Amino acid sequence: MDKWHGQVGPRIQGVLEVNKAAGQWCIPRHAGQNKFQVMHHSGRQFVVDLNAHTCSCRAWDLSGLPCLHACAAVSRFHGNPEDYVHDFYKKDAYLRTYRDMIHPLPSQDLWPKSGLLPLKPPLYHKQPGRPKKSRKKAHDEPKKKSNPNKLQRYHTIIKCSNCGQEGHNRTKCKEPMKNQPRREENQYTRTISPTLFTAKT
Repeated sequence: MDKWHGQVGPRIQGVLEVNKAAGQWCIPRHAGQNKFQVMHHSGRQFVVDLNAHTCSCRAWDLSGLPCLHACAAVSRFHGNPEDYVHDFYKKDAYLRTYRDMIHPLPSQDLWPKSGLLPLKPPLYHKQPGRPKKSRKKAHDEPKKKSNPNKLQRYHTIIKCSNCGQEGHNRTKCKEPMKNQPRREENQYTRTISPTLFTAKT
């Protein structure tokens, strides 16, 4: 705690420095009552309220640390982002947490004996069926590529060449096939010499 140079620890200061560097790409406009409209270089706009400690990107609301948009708004009037960090990140909160003494404990072999049977782990019951080797994936987790050398198509609308509807192709179409092209005969068809079938004289 003695190594802290400011209101927050070195890890939180590192996060704030990253947000302040990223906030240089933002243009804050003061709207009044400590509210700012911050425009990012990508064209997106965010609303920052310094009094309520909120930002429309929700990053400040969830973490308690000023996001890059809030750091850009604070730098508009040359403020210090550490003043807008939540109280549980500050030095006073850490001192209140560890102000009580943590009593020392002896090793386990010196604990008083209760005379009861020692606790054992629960019995293991082998589940029926073949054990699974793969873990359960989340519903929004991307699927593993069957062929890593093949580039997958994302956000591509498949259109059927038979009925013209979207969402399936010709092979999975339920409508009757229209103008199904004939298979051309192989031009390299093997020809049998008629001399093979002539009777021997």
